[in-house]
Order: sequence, then structure tokens, then C-alpha cells
Amino acid sequence: REHGLVILGVVVALGFGIRQTMRQPGVRAARDQAILKLPQFGVLVRAIEASRFARTLGGLVEGGVALPDALAMSCRAISNTLIASAMSEVAVQVREGAALTPLVAATGVLPRMAVGFFRTGEETSQLGMMLERLADVLERDSKLRIERLVAILTPVITICLGGAVAAIIASIMTAIRDI
Repeated sequence: REHGLVILGVVVALGFGIRQTMRQPGVRAARDQAILKLPQFGVLVRAIEASRFARTLGGLVEGGVALPDALAMSCRAISNTLIASAMSEVAVQVREGAALTPLVAATGVLPRMAVGFFRTGEETSQLGMMLERLADVLERDSKLRIERLVAILTPVITICLGGAVAAIIASIMTAIRDI
């Protein structure tokens, strides 16, 4: 009770400090890279980011925007800095005249399935339509992965909460027994 305001001030200052630290490009890039390496979450983040990128790029290409410009604009839709920087590099190289699919495949940041859709779209001259289909497939895949992840985490959370409640009850019972 005596130091409640001090503790509250420290918690607020700590939260603000963490927020400011996470805004620094190097820290954010390290966090994004760590997220992509996580077993289930990394694959999920890749699929979500690829879906967002494909949907944006497909819409721009279908709307008649030139591919290099559409790539540069679509990179802004990606929130993961590692994937965004890789795709920005692809946009620069496409602007210089390189083919899109080999560059996307070389980055390794998008799912393998995405490379196949890019290749098919480029070969059939229907890149916009194939990217829209890719986005649909990746969104379905992401939804399924999220449902599986929730199904896995539900028992884990239940067990952790049960353990916490048991610890609280044990501490109260110990205090009552000591009295």
C-alpha cells in the first residue's frame, strides 16, 4: 500500500521503455527473425504475410500497375521486416530487368507453394489472377493452422491455470494450518 504509486510508475516506465526499444530497427528485425524461426508460429506468420503480399500485389497487377511499381507498393503491406526487406530487394532487381519467380524463390522467405503460383502466373501471363488464388489458399491454410494451434494451446492453458489455482489454494491452506 505504501509503495503502490511507485510500483505503478515503474511498471508504466518499463512498458514505455520496452515499446521504445521495440521501435528500433535492429531490435525489430531481430524480433521478426526470431518469430520466423519458431516452430508453429513461424510458418503461420510466413503464410499470413505471403497472403497479404499476394493479395495486394495481385490487386495492383490486375488494376494495371506496372510490376516493379506494384512490387514496391506491395512490400509496404508486409509487417515482418525480414520478409519486407527481402521482397523490396526483389522489387529493385525486377525493376532492373530480372525475372520475378527466380528472385522470389531465391529469397526463401515465402512458402514454397507461393513460388509455384508465381511461376504459373508468370508463364501464363495471368499473374494477378494467380496471386489472388494464392492469397485465398494461404488464408485458408492460415485459418486451419490457427484452429490447430488453439486446439493445442487450450489444454496447455487449462493445465497452467489449474496449477496456479492449486498453488494459491496450497498457500492459503498452509497459512491456515500454521495459525
